[in-house]
Amino acid sequence: LPRNSAMVYPRIKHIFENQNHISTQCMEMRNLKPPKPQTIGNILQKINTKIGGVNNIAADMMNIPIFNKPVIVMGADNAHPAQGEGNRPSVSALVGSMDKYACRYATQIAIQQTDGKKVHSPVIEGLQGMVKGMLIKFYQNVKIKPQRIIFYRDGVSEGQFHHVMMYEVDAIQKACLALEPNYRPTITFIVCQKRHHTRLFVQNPRDGDRSGNVPAGTVVDQGITSTTDFDFYLNSHQVYKELTSLPSTTCWWTRTSSQLI
Repeated sequence: LPRNSAMVYPRIKHIFENQNHISTQCMEMRNLKPPKPQTIGNILQKINTKIGGVNNIAADMMNIPIFNKPVIVMGADNAHPAQGEGNRPSVSALVGSMDKYACRYATQIAIQQTDGKKVHSPVIEGLQGMVKGMLIKFYQNVKIKPQRIIFYRDGVSEGQFHHVMMYEVDAIQKACLALEPNYRPTITFIVCQKRHHTRLFVQNPRDGDRSGNVPAGTVVDQGITSTTDFDFYLNSHQVYKELTSLPSTTCWWTRTSSQLI
């Protein structure tokens, strides 16, 4: 694509993916002149993922306690139109793992109409059907029902935590029971936030990565966390900026335990 592709990109995605169900990978010519091995490698990994391939599997993944039983990992978000576009619908999206390694994922997208309301609903109203479809796909691929559901939810403000959790956990439970009357897998409902003002720094520069940030995999679960909620900060991957804003993660609800594992 040319440098100024803001008008071309959405048309390509709409025609190929929405209308004809053909996966695409767009690239700007400036990133391919000259072609760099790292750039080409990243593009190929994206293409491989889009066509159902697996790029990496941790050698000891099955030794992680949370994978000792069949588990499906889901992630959901609800995107609302910008202010002043109140008549446009919200778009709900759900992804779910489709193998025992949680490396391959399927997606579902739904349109959530406003019905004339000025305020868009924070909950994913069609979540029950979306989760049911994802569980069916998991069973078709893995040939076994998941005994654990780890559900990550993005796009929820603190004032909406309880309302969203109550509605969507209930929807997940109903989706399970719709498949089988006694199907009650363990459900862990986790809210992820990135819009906060907490920044972490290394005391000794030698302990940081090459950009001076805290190393990838850093978890902070005490000292600066909530006194009432089970929350933690996680730097899940390396970044290339001087300051690191770690996602704040709150485990709001687990059926059988107050822990993730």
